[in-house]
Amino acid sequence: MTKKTYVIRDSDGRYYRSFCDGFFATVHSQVLVTDTTEIKKARKFRSLRWATHRAKFLSINAFGYYYIFEIIENGSEPLLQIRNKDIIDRIRNSDDETTREIERIITKWKAEHGLD
Repeated sequence: MTKKTYVIRDSDGRYYRSFCDGFFATVHSQVLVTDTTEIKKARKFRSLRWATHRAKFLSINAFGYYYIFEIIENGSEPLLQIRNKDIIDRIRNSDDETTREIERIITKWKAEHGLD
């Protein structure tokens, strides 16, 4: 039996390769991600736990959401099966709640200062 292999892919369809700290860059995210459009150049993980940890970290600290796919060998072209959709949905819901709260605070501040 072959070992399972996982890759991380963002919501735009690009595969994760590596990341670095965005300390000197003027970007709106904490980390900068190097990605590729080819699955052969993507970083592959042997552990679902480690891939989940990395995808969660990237989804929180980078721009966008990252999904884990299991690579299933099927002849010449591999098939991808998503593995962490529920975790990303929880992060996305948390982001939506935070955005709504920020918008509520801004609206309240504008109303208090007569800027409506």
